[in-house]
Amino acid sequence: MTKHTAPNYVYFLRCRNRVKVGRSYDINARIAAFATGNPDPITLIGAIKTTKAGAVRLEREIHHRLKHKRITKEWFELDHAVMDELSRVAEHKAWLADRDAAEACTKDVGTKTSRRRVEVTCSHCSTTFVHDAPTRKYCSIDCKKAASKKRREKPCKGCSKLHYTGNKYCSKGCHDEHRAAKVHVRCEWCGEPSRSFARMHKECRREWKKQQRTIECNHCGQPFENDQGSGRYKRRYCSRECSDASVRGVDVPQLGDRRKAAGISQPQLATLVGVTQHQIAMWERKRSGPTPEDHARLEKVLEILGV
Repeated sequence: MTKHTAPNYVYFLRCRNRVKVGRSYDINARIAAFATGNPDPITLIGAIKTTKAGAVRLEREIHHRLKHKRITKEWFELDHAVMDELSRVAEHKAWLADRDAAEACTKDVGTKTSRRRVEVTCSHCSTTFVHDAPTRKYCSIDCKKAASKKRREKPCKGCSKLHYTGNKYCSKGCHDEHRAAKVHVRCEWCGEPSRSFARMHKECRREWKKQQRTIECNHCGQPFENDQGSGRYKRRYCSRECSDASVRGVDVPQLGDRRKAAGISQPQLATLVGVTQHQIAMWERKRSGPTPEDHARLEKVLEILGV
């Protein structure tokens, strides 16, 4: 018999000038729960033994008749109207007085079948024990604490020994020894011993960054220090003159006369150099000039043509 199939009771509890009308399958447990933290004594007036469906229906009916005396939820004010209702309910054939109701409830709840006890293996010490909770993992609180302690273990950074102190090192001695060993780390730039955990000294890191910023000019090829960021924002020319010259291009004197002397057209020369006919026309009119790479190919083509 479980709490879903055990008989239910519609009980009446008194606390000072208040009465509680409720239902439960274990009245004694309900009284003990109400007594916790309650300074006033709680007494059982009586109860009606019935089924679960009957208890729900009877409780709802009594609450409806006493709704004008309700203080809050299942608590009602104790006066003549409530006493008359209790007298009427006491005439019920299943009515049990206070002591009889408590004894009947104890008897019904005590007839519940006990939970099945099974053999369980402890997850820590592998000892087999019998318990009514198949999900229990440990045979005792000591095994549970030991298993929790083992889960928190981690290797020490100094000696690699397992410990559970919550720190990186198992002791202060390991911490000092490991830090002393780190002192002999050498700087990646100058090779001198470094007493910090950084890969380089501060001065060496400045020099290294300065070297990383040194690039070659796209026009004259001279190295210079780029101090304007990286990517699309970095400088590509060492000076303003190189920048302007790169935009204007290399000056090719008398390109049009030399082309005509070779007896070729602009499209033919553009095909030989690897550029467009529009670029050849702009170079002849001095609107722009070729890049150093295009200029080298152009001079080689003109030299082959003999002009």
